[in-house]
Amino acid sequence: MIKLVAPLALLAAAAALNPAAHATPGGDIGTLPHGAYVCELPGDATGAAGIRQEGEGFTVINASSYRTPQGRGTYLLTGDLVTLTSGPRKGERYHRLSGNFLRRMNADGTDSALRCVRQVEKQPLRNIRLPPPRSRGGRPAPRPPRPRSRPRRTPPGNPPPPPPAERSFRA
Repeated sequence: MIKLVAPLALLAAAAALNPAAHATPGGDIGTLPHGAYVCELPGDATGAAGIRQEGEGFTVINASSYRTPQGRGTYLLTGDLVTLTSGPRKGERYHRLSGNFLRRMNADGTDSALRCVRQVEKQPLRNIRLPPPRSRGGRPAPRPPRPRSRPRRTPPGNPPPPPPAERSFRA
């Protein structure tokens, strides 16, 4: 038993000392942020900053899947290289310049002019509870009174006061 454990311990120690043995050849494997990637070509100084290219964009839907109007497919992200591995865009490659910015690569591996940017939607601030405002002394500031949604009820046995126009004054 000891003869079997010693070689395994030696192998585990060697693997721990060589972290490159665990890395993927192209870099770490990852996924892109979910959302719609809109692709455009650069504009010029006299017009828009980018000229949108309809039909070039795609949407990352989950894990390593994407969707286009032509169908669904999968991609592989290794390091900064995104390769569409199946589906209607199979074989296309993109260089990831940042978390939300991709640039399509030419066949020779150089970056092309087409850039794809993930559209970030502004989410309305809903269901967010903010802490109560603090006064200068560090205690919570008093809350303003809440507006009443219905008129006050009079206790039973007491008649309601007459409206202001019907009041009579005795001299």
